Amino acid sequence: MTVNGEAFRADNEAVNEHGTLTVTWASPSAPWAWYRVLVDGVTLGRVRHRRSFSVDVPTGAHEVQLMGWRRYGSRVLSVDVTPGAHVRLEGKTGRLPAGMTGYRAIKDWAKEYGTTLYVENEAPPTFEFVRPYSAQRLGIHVAAVALFTFFALAAVVHHRWVGVALTLPLIAASAWLIRGELSRRHRST
Repeated sequence: MTVNGEAFRADNEAVNEHGTLTVTWASPSAPWAWYRVLVDGVTLGRVRHRRSFSVDVPTGAHEVQLMGWRRYGSRVLSVDVTPGAHVRLEGKTGRLPAGMTGYRAIKDWAKEYGTTLYVENEAPPTFEFVRPYSAQRLGIHVAAVALFTFFALAAVVHHRWVGVALTLPLIAASAWLIRGELSRRHRST
């Protein structure tokens, strides 16, 4: 263990009642990848795939966190340990939300939600992705409405009613996408 871990135990030796805290890494990962286990801000050990980490902790409330390489870590999980209890926690990589694209968005998401820590046999926390406003996307939708409207007008002039019937739903869908993008713009300001 680390020197910090010994200091953590020495500070809490006065309390005779202990519980056990076990942290397991559930996601498959590379053999060299490991995560530090922090209890009340002190690194007590490391955990990796299929290798759990157990430690005796004094009873009471504790804050547990997993820290990976660099600054990527889980959110702090508050755990209440009772005398003789065995608290089992599980960590895993977060699942990237559908529709998230772009390096910056994925990097920001990974810093905040890339690693999750939760109580074993409970559902891991889920995070909803809200797509930010994009002026480029809005411009593409406006250009699509203009193009489909031109096609519809050309079809009307030449009495091609099937072409009109096919372009009207495309105009409506593009207008709906414009409405969604404008609502994201108003939400972000």
